[in-house]
Amino acid sequence: MARLIIHCGLHKAGSTSIQHMLRANKAQFPAGVAFVSRGKRHFQALGEACRSYDLKNKPASERQIQKTLRKVLALMAPKPDDILLLSCEDFVGPMPSTRQSKPLYHLAAPVTLALEKAAKALGHQPEFVLYIRDRD
Repeated sequence: MARLIIHCGLHKAGSTSIQHMLRANKAQFPAGVAFVSRGKRHFQALGEACRSYDLKNKPASERQIQKTLRKVLALMAPKPDDILLLSCEDFVGPMPSTRQSKPLYHLAAPVTLALEKAAKALGHQPEFVLYIRDRD
C-alpha cells in the first residue's frame, strides 16, 4: 500500500510554514507524491469528522474518521509506491504545547491516533513526522 505520512507540529515549531510550503509547491512534487489537503474531494468531510471527534463516543468517532479516510484514499487511488502526505494541522490545528490553549488542541492526540488506526485498518502503514521546538 501507499506510504501515508502524517505531519504534526507543536506550537511555534514551524509546521505551519512547512504545511504552506508543501501546499504552494505541490505541483513540483515528483510523480506519486501527493499532499492530501484542502481542495480535495471528501477532504472537508474528513476534516469535519476529525474536528467533531467525541471523546465520550470514541468508537463512533473512529468509524467516521475511517469511513471518510477510505473515501479520500479511494478518490486518490494511490499506487503501492505512492507517498501521501497529510497534515494533522489541517484537521485539528497545531499540536498542543505547554500553556497553549486553542479550541481543538485537546483533540490532537486522539484524532492523530484515530487517523493512524483508520489507516492501518485500510491496509496502510502510517508514518509520523513530528516537529518540536527547542526552548531557549
